[in-house]
Amino acid sequence: MNSGPVTVLGGGSDGPTVIVGDDGKTYTKGDNGWSISPRGDRIADYHGYATLLLSFGPSARKGMEDCAGTPCFRLSGRVDLERIRTVEASLYQTLKAKNAKEVQLDQWIDAQGRTVRYDRLVEFEGLRVRTSGTFRDFGPVEKVDAPPLGGAAGPGT
Repeated sequence: MNSGPVTVLGGGSDGPTVIVGDDGKTYTKGDNGWSISPRGDRIADYHGYATLLLSFGPSARKGMEDCAGTPCFRLSGRVDLERIRTVEASLYQTLKAKNAKEVQLDQWIDAQGRTVRYDRLVEFEGLRVRTSGTFRDFGPVEKVDAPPLGGAAGPGT
């Protein structure tokens, strides 16, 4: 969910708020205020993946599908590792170390431009590994500025 200067990836009663700032840093807001996320760039950038798939042109646009009652536009494509690096550096490093060559990505986007489902398949060292997920119960877009560095208190604390 894009709210201007930052992208809000989660939050509410089911867990911490996770924000990816325009500065490229990932922040979390927990019970003790804002801090730089220990996961760093390991949080997937679904907007980045959608942009990457859209850059493939018409071949990646698979049309409308139903996602648990929500009409969604499906994007799909095989992505080489160098392009993965531009979106998720830690995944790139992990897959390169395993000699993977490409990733099959599928992503479903709702009418508000939110990723509601994703599926990622990669083959390496004779294994096929699939990662998938579904997002739902989106709250309203939260308008915040990126928190300050160093774990200092940020907005709403």
